[in-house]
Amino acid sequence: MIDPITQLGILVVNVGCNIYNNIKAKNIGTELQSKQQEFIKAQTDRQFDRMRQLQLETEQLQNELDDEVHRQRLEDIEREYDNLVTSLAFKETIHDWPLNSLPFVIKGESFGSFLGCKPSIAIHCIFAISNSKAFNENLYAELDQRIEQFCNLNYGPTSSHPIIYYGNGWRRNVEVTKGRVDQLCTNLNTLPTILIEPHFTADTGRLKFVVSIWGMGLSSSNATTISIYPREEDFSYGYTSDTDFSNDDIKLCSLEELPIYISTIYSYVADIYYHKYYHIPPVLPSVLNQLPEGKLWSRLYKDNYLKLSASYERKEEILLDPLNAVSIFRSLFIYYSKEEFSNKLDEMINILNEALRNNSISTEELPSIAHELGLIAKEVDNEKLRTFITYCQSEIDRGFILDKISFEHINEISIEEQNVDSFDLAEFIERYEDFISEYSHLLDINNLSLYFQLIDNNIIDIHIMENDSLKVLLCRKPFNFRVFYQNIKRRKQFNSIFKNRTSLYCKTGRIAHLKEMYNSDMLIF
Repeated sequence: MIDPITQLGILVVNVGCNIYNNIKAKNIGTELQSKQQEFIKAQTDRQFDRMRQLQLETEQLQNELDDEVHRQRLEDIEREYDNLVTSLAFKETIHDWPLNSLPFVIKGESFGSFLGCKPSIAIHCIFAISNSKAFNENLYAELDQRIEQFCNLNYGPTSSHPIIYYGNGWRRNVEVTKGRVDQLCTNLNTLPTILIEPHFTADTGRLKFVVSIWGMGLSSSNATTISIYPREEDFSYGYTSDTDFSNDDIKLCSLEELPIYISTIYSYVADIYYHKYYHIPPVLPSVLNQLPEGKLWSRLYKDNYLKLSASYERKEEILLDPLNAVSIFRSLFIYYSKEEFSNKLDEMINILNEALRNNSISTEELPSIAHELGLIAKEVDNEKLRTFITYCQSEIDRGFILDKISFEHINEISIEEQNVDSFDLAEFIERYEDFISEYSHLLDINNLSLYFQLIDNNIIDIHIMENDSLKVLLCRKPFNFRVFYQNIKRRKQFNSIFKNRTSLYCKTGRIAHLKEMYNSDMLIF
């Protein structure tokens, strides 16, 4: 018999497959598969230049595919939202709605944090009442509150894995039935949703958790439901319908064990969902590792997470997506013994080292890879890892400044264009401060200036200029803008600073003074 958590893992692994496969059936998916097969062949033949080119092309196609999946899902949510609000049957829906939150409110809270400049689609989590009056009266409210605290703390709406948990979400006088679940699924079918119901079986009275999932690329017409039966060793008591939940000892024990158990179900699904759709590594293992009893609970998911990690340990997978491979490996280190982790880390470093020396890792990914490896270095003492991080940093430093452009050729470079109603000088001063703060180890900041060029009455160019060469820098992280505007904020201060000049440069050491002049209500002459 399949372990219930493993069964949940099998279910969640298929998250997104329907939508994803529909798009993959198009030409873009066929081309992506072809590139991946060609990459494996180039790897076998040790054609490193070809490998690098194929990696870039594959990454671009994968991003296009992911964007298409995301776009379709956003359109589905917005379309269904409009249909629900304008539906003639809407009053009946509200009257018979099993949740304290109305359906259009839930739809309006669909989007979580912004990941890669696009809104993530948050997971909606609901905890239903049980079919036991004693359980509901003595435990439900406190359980609900503690689960909400766990989700908000570790999976909040602004986190990388946003969960919207509806505390006190289920109406206490409404029984949980298949019809109610189908009603929710019908009205919220495009939203990623997890509904968990504590249920005591009719025959033995044993406690199980009925988990219903929809809106994650699985069939949207019906919820996919499985029952998770806790094992005897999971809890201090074998909870049944005959358990006296008013007993102080049982109640105290229940409120220590049940909230974390239920919270990890939501969290595990969220981990897989955000990895599948947004390529973000799991966070539940590290969250549990920080809790006093966390390692006891993390064992429930060990096999599933190790299977996820194993899929990124093969050489071809590491070379095809090195950042994702390192991120997954780093996030799951608690599941390995020190010796196992060290051996696997050595193997990964050998592969990455070969790839870096053969230029098979893009310069854009290298800082993020080095960052992930740096997080691993805080947990383990590994000389090979430290040496490789140093090598990565030297490669990053060497390639940060791509070019230096003289002013007569400045119109030939690629510039990020922005359209604003009102141009705010302070905004770009602050951006410059953030830029030099982040990359001060790669730049001679005392030899830099923030440069402004008024192109027209409503156009301004902004660059970083090198003082001794009087050339504009092109960096791997660009800082080259062309801003089209209608008005200027703090126009008097702006005019006072430029004094009828068409260009202005301010050395790094004078940036604070420039900022003070612009923000001052008293003009300084």
